[in-house]
Amino acid sequence: MKKQLIMIMSLIALIPLLVYGTFSMISTSNKIEKDAYSMNEQNVNLVLQKTTALINSEIEMLQQLSENPEIKEYIPAQLPQVKNLLSSVGKLHPEIQAIIFTATDGQQIAKSSDGDLSNTSDRDYFKQLMATQKQVISDILVSKTTGKKIVTVAYPVFDTTNTLSGMLQVTLPLDNMSAYAKEFSTNGQTAYIADRTGTILAHPDTNSLDKDIKDTPSFQSASQGIAGTLSYGEKSDRVLVSYAKDPLTGWSIFSEKPYNLIMADSTILLRNSIIILVISLILAIIAGYIFSTRLTKPIMQLVKVTEAVANGDLTSTWDIKSKNEIGALSNALATMTNSLREMVSHLKDTSLHLASSSEQLTASAGETSNASQHIALSIQEMAEGSDRQMEYVGHTSTTVNQMADGIQGIASSAQEVASKAVMASDKVNEGDTALKAADTEINKLKFIFGELSGSVHSLNNHSETIGQIVNVIAQIAKQTNLLSLNAGIEAARAGEHGKGFSVVAKEIRNLADEASSSASQISALIDSIQSEIHTVVDRTEAGSQEVLQSISAVHTAEQSFGLIRQYVQEVTFNIQSVSDASSTLSKGTEQVIRSVHQMSDITNTSVGEIESVSAATEQQLATMEEIAASSEVLSDVAQELKRMVEKFQV
Repeated sequence: MKKQLIMIMSLIALIPLLVYGTFSMISTSNKIEKDAYSMNEQNVNLVLQKTTALINSEIEMLQQLSENPEIKEYIPAQLPQVKNLLSSVGKLHPEIQAIIFTATDGQQIAKSSDGDLSNTSDRDYFKQLMATQKQVISDILVSKTTGKKIVTVAYPVFDTTNTLSGMLQVTLPLDNMSAYAKEFSTNGQTAYIADRTGTILAHPDTNSLDKDIKDTPSFQSASQGIAGTLSYGEKSDRVLVSYAKDPLTGWSIFSEKPYNLIMADSTILLRNSIIILVISLILAIIAGYIFSTRLTKPIMQLVKVTEAVANGDLTSTWDIKSKNEIGALSNALATMTNSLREMVSHLKDTSLHLASSSEQLTASAGETSNASQHIALSIQEMAEGSDRQMEYVGHTSTTVNQMADGIQGIASSAQEVASKAVMASDKVNEGDTALKAADTEINKLKFIFGELSGSVHSLNNHSETIGQIVNVIAQIAKQTNLLSLNAGIEAARAGEHGKGFSVVAKEIRNLADEASSSASQISALIDSIQSEIHTVVDRTEAGSQEVLQSISAVHTAEQSFGLIRQYVQEVTFNIQSVSDASSTLSKGTEQVIRSVHQMSDITNTSVGEIESVSAATEQQLATMEEIAASSEVLSDVAQELKRMVEKFQV
């Protein structure tokens, strides 16, 4: 018993802790994983915004340069001015390696940095620009000048007749691109960028540059313009990766994080839960041992006493002073032992007297049995004649009773059906009332849907107005950027006297870029809000249609309830007529039954009296025989009882 108590107390402590620990682990793990998905996707969006802003900035700069008269109306005599212009603008953009002006034959004319000029007619981006006459962003290239890996952004140049006269391009070193990736690679997350061919062009780890990932599921999804998150790998190598595609460059943006870092907090929680579980189990075992020892000690004393009583020793004593259930058991056992002691003493005396009385009873029972046999034979003949008379009366009574029962059943059924019909009529009235109330409520709902639709349309108009304002802000930022660039160019021309103004122009341009980026983000949010408003409008209109259909259904139901009420009233009237006729027939049948019952009662009384006398005589005869047999058994029992009582010590 002690082991069982310890096990029970351990289970009482262990099961709630196991349930709580399991539930806590599952809830925490799910929340941690959900947060990791969200943070990974946010990181991808941040890198995407940063990359898009960088490329857009370079494209806008090239666009502004292409409109400069010295570029647009270029003649060889203006080469020094063009080189100074490119050099000045290049100093304002430290993130780029060089700005290059190239002729339509692929020969470079001038560049912002020192170095040899080369021919780029064999480059794919040059061929694409010449064919499409639109801006082009290249995949990873090796610079012909420095031998380093770069990405090129190219923009067409048109002369005053709108004829393609050349190309402006900027080269972005992969080192600078990797710096952006490194900026967003924190807290175990790794951000990286791959070009359209699946080659990594930006990664915080330089050893991973140029790595081919085109066969990975994440790149295959991202290259198709699908944004999302997936996990791959086994056990300790499992990685969570989020991905998206930059529609401007065609590049794929990724952010990944090892799964073991994501679930680190969950692992700590699991370890702490196990420690608490083990400590609680040890404390439960100790408490169970102490409790079971105190509980089983008095029980063992009572076990010894009960064993002594079972062996016939009624003289045992014990000392248990507990006031709980064990103390009550001890008192009950003491009372039982005292009662047994008194009962055994009394049985000893009684068994002696019982033995002598049973012998006398056996002799008297034999004489009475012989007299009872003669009386029983006479009464049996009288009972047979009365039975035949009773049989005839019984047949008549049974037939009349069956007929009466059938009539009463008809009356009862008719009455019950009438009652049910009345109840059905009441329920129809209640249903009609409920339908009218539902009609009123649905009309209120229709009015509310109308007001909701108007409010949603008004909200949509306001959001469109905000979108127009954001577009105006974006145009102002773009124009400010252009003005700051021209101011920088003019400051460069002014030489030493324009240095201070050049710094101011650069700051103005940075502010314009930030305003443009913020306007783009606001525009995206407005688009999302408008999309959700359109969805609400569609659902509101669908809800209005459902309300109209409900109103029609309620009206149809009201008409149906009217017909049901009419039919129920007709059925109630017909059933009531049947019930009245059945009641009249039942009263006549009852009079017949009473007459038959009176005749049956007289016959039953006679037969009953005869049978009673016969039965009493037979019973007396059987009783005498049983008494004779029982008296012999009683004598044997008295002797056995005497032997059993002598075993007890009192």
